Amino acid sequence: MQLQIENNGLELKLTTDAELEFKQLFMAYQLATGRDDTLEVGTGVDEPEKQGVPDIKIAKPESKRTSYDHPQKVKVDLQCPFCGYAQTTITYWGNSYVKCPDCNEKLFCSPANKTYGTPDEHGFYYRANRAYKSRNVQTDGYSEMFKKSDDPSVPDAYSTIEEIKEYLDENNINHDGVTLKGKLLELIKEVYE
Repeated sequence: MQLQIENNGLELKLTTDAELEFKQLFMAYQLATGRDDTLEVGTGVDEPEKQGVPDIKIAKPESKRTSYDHPQKVKVDLQCPFCGYAQTTITYWGNSYVKCPDCNEKLFCSPANKTYGTPDEHGFYYRANRAYKSRNVQTDGYSEMFKKSDDPSVPDAYSTIEEIKEYLDENNINHDGVTLKGKLLELIKEVYE
C-alpha cells in the first residue's frame, strides 16, 4: 500500500506491504496537516465538506513484475555461493532468479537496495548471492514415506508389519499397542533421529 498526503507544500509518502487500518491513515493525516483532530465514528448523517482538508491518495502497491518505470534489462551483482563465481551480469526486470554461468545453479534476485526497483550506489538492481527456492515445487509427502532404506537391515515401507515388529523387538524398541505400519516405522525413525 502506498499513501501520499499533500498539504501546504508538505508532502508525506508512506509505503508498506501491510494493509493500514483507518486509525493509522488518520494518524498520517494528523502528521501531514499538523492538526490534532479526534477520530470519531460518523453518525450516518452527511456532514458538510470541511475547508482545507488535503487530498489523500491511496495507490495499489507496485508489483516488482509489472512496474513500467524501470528499464527492461538491469544490472545484477552475481556472487555464487555454490562455486564462488562472481561477476556483474544483466537480467530482465522482474526476474526472480538468475543462473550462475559457471555451475548453472539458480540464484535468488534480492533487491540491491532496501526495496525492489531502486538501484544501489553502483547501479545494481539485484544481488544474486543465495540459492533460489521455488515456491512452485510441491511436495506430496509420499516420497519420504515410500523411500527405500539405505541400510537393508532397517525396515522401510516395503517391509511387512511382522518384519518391522521383529526389528523393533531385536532393538528393544517398545511397540505395545501400535498396529499401523506407518506408526511402527515412525518408532524406528524416532530412535535414529
